Amino acid sequence: MTPSPARRLALAVGLTAALVGLAACSTPVGGDAAAVTSRTSTDMGAMKPAAPTSSSESTDRSNPGSATDAASAGTTTTGPAPVAVTIDKTGWYGGFAITVTQVRAAEAAGGLDLEIDLEYRNITAEQAYVPRGVVLVDGSMADSSEDLPADATPAGATAKGSIVVSVDQGTDPSAGAQAAIDRTSLVWGDAQDNQTTIPLSAGSAVDSVEPMTLSESARANQGQVVIDLVGGTRAPSYESGERGTDVISLRIELSCAADCQASGYYVDRGYFTLVDPAGQKLATDQLRSGFCCEALYPGTVVDDERATLAFLVPSTSRGTYTLTYEDPALTAAGSPAGTIALTG
Repeated sequence: MTPSPARRLALAVGLTAALVGLAACSTPVGGDAAAVTSRTSTDMGAMKPAAPTSSSESTDRSNPGSATDAASAGTTTTGPAPVAVTIDKTGWYGGFAITVTQVRAAEAAGGLDLEIDLEYRNITAEQAYVPRGVVLVDGSMADSSEDLPADATPAGATAKGSIVVSVDQGTDPSAGAQAAIDRTSLVWGDAQDNQTTIPLSAGSAVDSVEPMTLSESARANQGQVVIDLVGGTRAPSYESGERGTDVISLRIELSCAADCQASGYYVDRGYFTLVDPAGQKLATDQLRSGFCCEALYPGTVVDDERATLAFLVPSTSRGTYTLTYEDPALTAAGSPAGTIALTG
């Protein structure tokens, strides 16, 4: 069916209006297409992520304390100062009076390091090397290091040294330095020996025997042979395995009487004996006696400090001893033995 002229006119007017509206929608209000393109490009650029920073900047920003750490890297942190404790205890061993003067306690990993200062006074008549001991912690031997004199100490001189031992904190980590010191002891000698023990605890006594000085001065003779006792000592034996044994060491001088025969006399240490308070006759100890033998002629005097006679006696044997000199040849000729009494 063919539309009427009026119908065709209405369709033409409607189509024209639609085309005009479509053109209006494709152009933005207040600007052209180029402006739209420019704004879109700018907005997209603003949304791009920022350029990455350097690795150091990234690290610093992620760790705010790193700058402080770097500034303090050259600073050394020190722990508490060592605690010094005076001990002032003395024991005797091996010819020395050994004094623990003080202990310095410093914090260490898992406990404390104790540095123990010692003085060694040589109380013998000859030079000697300081004795080495061990350290006990809670009654058990502990590893230690020592700085002791390597050279012999002259007679009467004093040498110094130190021993370092690490002590754990035990069952009470808060107990402190004094508790660690109280658990520590120094020991010289083995169990089968005459030991000396110096506990560092103020409440524990030293276990040691101080040597005695025998001050007797006396003279005896057998015939024309004259023996002078000029002194002596009594001290525990420090030889291994001689626990319960003391050594009496007597210093003697020998001479021949004014009317001494020209041929003189032979004196041997085997002519000397010591009778103990129980009546037991003791021979001289050959290894520990300084005197061996001597030929006495008119005018001869033996007064060497090494002229000593040593006798081993039980530690429990105390009282009056008798030193006897008896030359069998003189006894056979009718001269009685010479004797000297002494207290030891």
